[in-house]
Amino acid sequence: MNTEYLDLLILKNNNKRIPFLCISQLLVSAYDTGAPLAVVRETVTIIVNRNLNTPLFDKQLYEETVNDFEPVGSSVLVVTARDADITSPENQVSYDIVSTSTNTLFEMFAINPGSGLITINRALTTESINNYRVSCTLFYFAG
Repeated sequence: MNTEYLDLLILKNNNKRIPFLCISQLLVSAYDTGAPLAVVRETVTIIVNRNLNTPLFDKQLYEETVNDFEPVGSSVLVVTARDADITSPENQVSYDIVSTSTNTLFEMFAINPGSGLITINRALTTESINNYRVSCTLFYFAG
């Protein structure tokens, strides 16, 4: 098996900075050890997308009232968030429930990671608690 290695030495930083991108151009040389020495050069462009914005929920507080007899799987409400980044996947968000009013109730509700739809995950009639507080978090893709 023939293995090839590339040593890369950057002599000058040629970065062009655009708010959401970093573009670097490198001149790469490849040469052999023969006589006469043979050299080939190629320009390589590297583009790095920047994730500049943190996603934000559309509202600070979401509240909904549901009956305790609602069946498992029933929709409660949809939380929504936006990310101001203009490129994908940096502007995509994912949702998760991180805590509830008590740890034993963590499985009472579920959230769809893609849509933000919160649903009833366990029968509410078996609990003596009247109010639930669910905390959600956003995940965004840093690329």
